[in-house]
Amino acid sequence: MIWNGSENEFYEVAAIVLKSAIERFYEKEIIRKCVKQNYFYLDEMEQEYVLKISNQIMNLPDNKIGYKNKLLKNLVKKYIMENKAIVMDGFMNFRTKEYKDLLDNIVEVSVVSFLELTSF
Repeated sequence: MIWNGSENEFYEVAAIVLKSAIERFYEKEIIRKCVKQNYFYLDEMEQEYVLKISNQIMNLPDNKIGYKNKLLKNLVKKYIMENKAIVMDGFMNFRTKEYKDLLDNIVEVSVVSFLELTSF
């Protein structure tokens, strides 16, 4: 199959596909690690509840959660435009700080929500 679109369209489509793969295969684990490392004082059941809140927040539209989808797509697109190959684990470890910071903020909001709910 030959690509009939522009080079920019190709990178846009490739970035969307890779963004979806990151969301499917990496995102929940990043959030889980953040909860386990930063909120270790919560028991397992409380951590699971925070994860549930985080997942609900992740399903909100971008304008409600800091443009997560646009940020991730742009990080991927920039990388693949500059490099002809991508190793996903390496990309996730070394090229996604802004994205991981946003996920950390989402977890933080989830913990605050959880603590507000349980303080009554």
